[in-house]
Amino acid sequence: IAIRHVPFLQDLTGHKDGGGQPILDQLILDGSGDLLFRQGDALHPGQFLPAATINKAIPARDATLFQTADGAWAVAAVDARDNDISIYTWNAAMNRFDRGVAFIAGDLPVRIAAADLTSTGLLDDLVVANDFGDSVTIALAGHFDAPITRGVGTAPSDIAFANLGGADGPDIVVSDQASGDFTVLYNDPTHAFSQQSRYRAGAGLFDIDESTGQQTVLSQLLANGVVA
Repeated sequence: IAIRHVPFLQDLTGHKDGGGQPILDQLILDGSGDLLFRQGDALHPGQFLPAATINKAIPARDATLFQTADGAWAVAAVDARDNDISIYTWNAAMNRFDRGVAFIAGDLPVRIAAADLTSTGLLDDLVVANDFGDSVTIALAGHFDAPITRGVGTAPSDIAFANLGGADGPDIVVSDQASGDFTVLYNDPTHAFSQQSRYRAGAGLFDIDESTGQQTVLSQLLANGVVA
């Protein structure tokens, strides 16, 4: 599974400009697995300070941004050398990111994504696709110490979210590269994701393009017979 190089733009440090507006920072995962952080330049809007690596000696396979309980943004990364999911939070006093291990995923985690699965109004839940484990690990906000694992198809390769099964929050959609299908894990009032469906989509399925939001995901699922 290839490393994705899409840059993230978000207020990671809590800094404000002269008008009280958040200053956007940039985070990029490069080809060597380094998480390159560029702090927004308060004196030059739209520009950034020189890059600094926040995960030295701990390369990442994938990363995403998520929100902590107070709404602040943080970084979650799939460690490339083990099955750990690292969390990097901004330490304003030290002007740096501090690392902690949030939880251990399944065998060979390759993708991570954040969503509001529990209707808190925050992107505070994490889902990890485990390529060799043929599973996803779901870590709900406040319960990172007790993630749940759900089996999917063979060699899951990407994750998306869409409301397909009801009013209990987004469902989890997983592309299964080796088995050539989608797995839909349905949300429920307890957020256990114990019910699922699987739909054939074609060999070599890799990414789910959700760049334009839920409607793109829904159109792809419609084209592959996942939803009517």
